[in-house]
Amino acid sequence: MTPARRFAVACCFGLPLAASGGVILPELDFKFRNEFQTAYISGTSGATGETRPNICQMISGRYDTDVFGAFGGYAWTRSLLSGQRDEYRRRAFDCFEYGAEYDYTWWFTRDLGSYFYFDHIWSPSPGWYEHSSTYHGVLFAQYFLNPFVTPYYRFLGAYWPHQNEVLKLGLNRNFSALEGKLSMTPYAEVINGDRRRLKAKYGVEATELYCGFRPMATEFGVIFLYRFSQFIASRLRLRNWNLVEHAARIHERNRDVSWAKTWLPAATLSLDVSF
Repeated sequence: MTPARRFAVACCFGLPLAASGGVILPELDFKFRNEFQTAYISGTSGATGETRPNICQMISGRYDTDVFGAFGGYAWTRSLLSGQRDEYRRRAFDCFEYGAEYDYTWWFTRDLGSYFYFDHIWSPSPGWYEHSSTYHGVLFAQYFLNPFVTPYYRFLGAYWPHQNEVLKLGLNRNFSALEGKLSMTPYAEVINGDRRRLKAKYGVEATELYCGFRPMATEFGVIFLYRFSQFIASRLRLRNWNLVEHAARIHERNRDVSWAKTWLPAATLSLDVSF
């Protein structure tokens, strides 16, 4: 295991254990998330994975230095609840992802600020019967905070075993109710990818020559978050994903498999426990 991987695993497991519920290190937060999804749409690449139900679990630790931002790590896994792709991979723990994170919020004024997030991703697929090397990538995100509509971008750069890029451009708006216990955040995103990403995902070339990024898909949705207490929260996410790139749409329509979709609505229900 490389030093970078050892650091990520240490962040995921060592830091939460050292926190002991915040008694030793009050600035350290530990979270466990259990999540049910009617279909899997990647939060990083914005592409579809499974079109049938699955469950995901994530464990994470985050240490907030206050002045220099927050450092942490996570480990995530997915298991399938149907035999949609049994000929290609097992259902239980077919995919893993773990990473090292950093985030920082810089407030210009009381209501205006910029939130920055960085994540290095490692993603093996131990449940796949035929799979390549562990996926490596970096994720950058920035949200421009204000009292109105928040614009943001999320950039994913894969560099191993293949190089390609994805750029999400989005807008969201947060509303709160029930004395802050309930929040609702509608959002809209355009998911852009380069030629290499289109080739890697769909196996086809773009129908038009272009330089840089091109819209591949869109996503619209809303996230409901209800806090039962300081340590327990539930999240419901409703989303609608649409494939808009012309060559990719033709490719998916001509495939005779159940997971080839050009349009996919999905719902996610999760329970978060933090301490």
